[in-house]
Amino acid sequence: MLFIATFILSFFLKFPGGLSHNYSRYVFVLLPVLICGFLGEVQKRQQISVALLLAAIFVVPLSYTSVYAYFSDVESMRTNIEDIAAWTDAHIPPNATVLVHDDGFIAYSTNLHLIDIVGLKTPSSAEFHREITAPSGGRLRGMAVCKIAKRANANYAIILNDKGSFWSPLAADLQHCGFTLTTEMRSRSSLEYVIYKIGQPEGGTRPISTVRR
Repeated sequence: MLFIATFILSFFLKFPGGLSHNYSRYVFVLLPVLICGFLGEVQKRQQISVALLLAAIFVVPLSYTSVYAYFSDVESMRTNIEDIAAWTDAHIPPNATVLVHDDGFIAYSTNLHLIDIVGLKTPSSAEFHREITAPSGGRLRGMAVCKIAKRANANYAIILNDKGSFWSPLAADLQHCGFTLTTEMRSRSSLEYVIYKIGQPEGGTRPISTVRR
């Protein structure tokens, strides 16, 4: 119970809304804890308490729905990004540096030099988000991404076109900083990824005053 309370409190303090983010997938770490607690309680008391029964009734359908949605998204992501991976392998020079934010399948399917602009797989990217993105509440995320692109001397970027929702504004952010972006390829699917060729800005990047999110 102490672990569960600490886990949930940490989310509220560090990542508000994280418990429901991406189909609540970050809550799945609690599932083994709940199962062990449930089995331990049954073994100790030889009976199922009302509280545990109610928890099971609530958790099982929710878990099934979330797991189904997760695997459905995984399959959709895999099929939609296969053509992107094939194109990059055939057309992007092996010595190029590519900015990505969904780098799992691309990293698995290609041998390209990838820079994760989120920072989960490229820890050096997290430095800029810690210094710029977090203190601004995400408003200056584009500035952090521009600094990442500049330091990496990026040549290409693979960005999801989510209709201006979360990821697609990164292309405009890079352009605002002085980078030139040329569309090289678009995936033909509902999850449209766009491959951009990046030209480095002349005379350094320009500061971003306001980035709408």
